[in-house]
Amino acid sequence: MTDAALAKKLTSIAVWEGRVPWPYLDNADPPNVTIGIGCLVATVDEMRALPLRRYADSRLAAPEESGAEFCRLRSTRGGQRAAAYRGTLYLPEPDIDALALGRLRRIDAELPRVFPAYAELPEAAQTCLLDLAWNVGAHALELWRHLRMALLSCPVAWGDAMENCTTANPLHLASRSARNAWRVACMQAAADGRPAPVAL
Repeated sequence: MTDAALAKKLTSIAVWEGRVPWPYLDNADPPNVTIGIGCLVATVDEMRALPLRRYADSRLAAPEESGAEFCRLRSTRGGQRAAAYRGTLYLPEPDIDALALGRLRRIDAELPRVFPAYAELPEAAQTCLLDLAWNVGAHALELWRHLRMALLSCPVAWGDAMENCTTANPLHLASRSARNAWRVACMQAAADGRPAPVAL
């Protein structure tokens, strides 16, 4: 998929993930250091490699400053709003987009291994799979046997795809319900030959 097409998909993902310029903890258990459009920062070295800047003077942060921010967050309690984690460093908007687009490129390249017919699927189905993989990881989708079988069927079993393209929502979060409904709508649009609906 071209960068221009991926950038359009990223617009939908950003609706669900939000855009947070400072590093924060997500709501996973245990929580992960995250930045931008829900991008995981797995290690202190990954944090040091980011072009973070200081709020105080907009200058590029030194690696030791970035590392200290990572350690501060790892020692903080999870489960709070992103604003509660704001520190002294931030990622500029162009770098947020570049980081997210790079991640989406990698996901787009990984998905054909999990769904061999990925490139031939309708655009709306690809949109749903990109969002799912962003949320749970492309490798994790290897375990989604029913969804894989539905999309590997000939013809595609769109009804089964719609039933198996959502993530669990044990806390009944409205945001997750809305995201799941949008994923189902994407698969329905694929079945109908329509483009992916706009995420709202």
